[in-house]
Amino acid sequence: MTNRKKMLLTFLAIVITTLACSFTNPSFGGPVKEPDVLPPIPDTQTEVNSSTEIQEEQAINAYAQYWKEIEDTRTGIRFAIPCYWVANLPTPEQDPTGLGSFTIENFTQEYIQQLGPKQGERVWELGGMKMDILYVHPSTWNLPADASPAQVAQEMLAGDPELGTSITATSDMVINGYPATKVTTTSSQNGNSDVFIFPLASDLMVMFAAYPPESMSHPDLQGIIYSVAISADASVVIPNHKPADPPEGIRAACLGESAANEDGQEALAPQPFLEATLDCQGVTDGEPLRWVECNVQDSLLTASTQALGSYMAETFLIGYWQSEGVELSREAATLEVQQMLPANPSQLTFTTDRNLFPGLNGVTPEQLVNPEINIAEVIYSEGWGTDQQGKALLYIAQDDSGKYYFYGMVFSYQPFD
Repeated sequence: MTNRKKMLLTFLAIVITTLACSFTNPSFGGPVKEPDVLPPIPDTQTEVNSSTEIQEEQAINAYAQYWKEIEDTRTGIRFAIPCYWVANLPTPEQDPTGLGSFTIENFTQEYIQQLGPKQGERVWELGGMKMDILYVHPSTWNLPADASPAQVAQEMLAGDPELGTSITATSDMVINGYPATKVTTTSSQNGNSDVFIFPLASDLMVMFAAYPPESMSHPDLQGIIYSVAISADASVVIPNHKPADPPEGIRAACLGESAANEDGQEALAPQPFLEATLDCQGVTDGEPLRWVECNVQDSLLTASTQALGSYMAETFLIGYWQSEGVELSREAATLEVQQMLPANPSQLTFTTDRNLFPGLNGVTPEQLVNPEINIAEVIYSEGWGTDQQGKALLYIAQDDSGKYYFYGMVFSYQPFD
């Protein structure tokens, strides 16, 4: 089996039959010929309107502002994605020899990292969706250049018993003036799922597969599929609906900063209720507990993670709300905290006033960490993450010698209550 074929099988195993998350790591193929784009195939029963009708519809599409156009310059294929989605196209340095696969997702890598050790499960539970886009050569599967998408799908998806996948239906259609094939597969693990295949050129096709598999029927993913433009003279068909909200804990400003209340009036998006940082005016090292608190706060407000490290425990706890935590070395922990900080950390807010703490489902902050640790103070902080909607509990502890130190933190991308 060739290396490229092994890569494709690995990719398909991830997409079709497992819960594994490849996220932004592309798979790379071999050298690719310059695409010889196929001409549009006229069809009087096409599922997509003519280019003139498309342009007229686009002119009155009230939802166009909520979508953005993506182009893979390697092949010229273009499509629309919701305005807050991320396209992980490989750079020339990442993909020097061929057409690497890539993903489009409704979450960011920063969001993934802040979900804790079970991020590969949590992201889907919170509403995460992604589309894997894979370039395919029929010749890789010992098929002729003019092989149909259904033949390619049969070899790729059902030709290897290790995948445990079978094809239950194929449907040829025309999308935006170009031929496409929808292939429905089934497996014991994921049930039914659909992939879409577009011929791009002789001996070159592109496949779209969704994860979770059932999300392919979601209006946003269907909107992506039916927006695809193959040739330079084709228009991307912007979906005529507003995209769904992002996964829990992500704020999509491009969908609007306000929401309508029950009376139809605009209501401002909720803001952090904390309005100020801790008062550290005049604090000296003669007040050791407040001195550590204020230096931790100052280090975070200025993103001075090296200074922050000097107050951390050698083994630092990072816990995740309603999930497992990890214990990291001081060096690894400072890098992790740096990833959690917003672009403008000076807007972080802090308080030690327990009246302003979240409910924590009826438990105290101390009950969330090792009871053998002598917690001297807990600081509640808001404004974390790329969208500044994250919250954190920061723990200051005291060791046997009486020295105060930054023991760890519990982080949440959603409300603690």
